[in-house]
Amino acid sequence: MLVKYQVGVLLGFKVQEGDAGIAPTATSYKETKGKEMSTFVIKEDGSLKFRSFIEFFVPLLVTVFFFGYRELLFWLSEFDEFMTELERSALGFGDLCVIAVAKQRGIDVLLNDESNCETSSVISVGEKQWFLGSAGAASATMNPKSTISQVKRLIGLNFRQPDVQDEQFFFPFETSEAADGGIRIHLQYLGEILKFTPVQILAMLFPHLKQMVEKNLENPISDCVIGIPSYFTELQRRGYLNAA
Repeated sequence: MLVKYQVGVLLGFKVQEGDAGIAPTATSYKETKGKEMSTFVIKEDGSLKFRSFIEFFVPLLVTVFFFGYRELLFWLSEFDEFMTELERSALGFGDLCVIAVAKQRGIDVLLNDESNCETSSVISVGEKQWFLGSAGAASATMNPKSTISQVKRLIGLNFRQPDVQDEQFFFPFETSEAADGGIRIHLQYLGEILKFTPVQILAMLFPHLKQMVEKNLENPISDCVIGIPSYFTELQRRGYLNAA
């Protein structure tokens, strides 16, 4: 005698003869008694037997392929974006500058020389030349130990702070403690080791950004507004003012 059930999700359950409620969600399990309503046949010993391989697996494979393919494309796109951001963060390009100009018709976002609205706040020192902004980001792979980025995270901080000590492992450049307890960044240029504070590094970027604005507007500028994180301390805010 064979007992048949009207379901297609019996996989993974130990089935006994006459067990109509073998799963908590199995509310529609019925004995079919002679009706061909299932792709499974449950023998008296509790084992499962497929009625038809094609009848069961072809719809299953089509369903899995359709939904799985869409999910795979989605996760691949998400993974690509994640890896891009991870690569940018790993190389130190997480701090991006966006320059906007207020005009009569509204706010216009300016483009840099690469026609991008975001400019990396990166300084890379070559053997005989300094690269700023997007050029510095492009030169980072050639000068990894002489490339400075995310300087915003160092402004106004003490060298011996736990957060700064933890970040030391991620810096490609060398640092040391300044006389006032601040941070000194070491850069090699023309065979010499030069030491700069984070404020001095930031002060190198501002003129580069100003040149971009004046090139786009074709007019000199004298005033600007600098956006900073709301959680900055007073010391960090003053560091930005000193750099500007």
